[in-house]
Amino acid sequence: MESELLKIINNCRVSLNLNALYFMDASYNFDKKHSKHMISQGNKSYDNFANRAEQISMNTGATFVAGNVAKVYDTAVESFEAWLESDGHRPNIEGDYTHSVISVKENEEVDLYFTKQFFKQN
Repeated sequence: MESELLKIINNCRVSLNLNALYFMDASYNFDKKHSKHMISQGNKSYDNFANRAEQISMNTGATFVAGNVAKVYDTAVESFEAWLESDGHRPNIEGDYTHSVISVKENEEVDLYFTKQFFKQN
């Protein structure tokens, strides 16, 4: 589902004459940990975003980091559509970024939690 969501976002970006985003393995663990954190809290959150962004920047040379989170959508398409309809999330999908990281994890009830980072690397 993670690769499907990146493909959906990249198709959207390309349709708007924006560059496709490259997946950055070096930052995947930050998103995975945050998805697990949201599951442990039972809610979506941006907890510790500044720390995550700083660590991503240090590990990748990223000059700017932004993020989207979502909870309990059943598919990558549903999560994407919700972000696209959100004034707070859409700018990240359409922003001046070069790379992306996505984590989708499920809790014991099989509810999905999404963490998506966007960042620019020069």
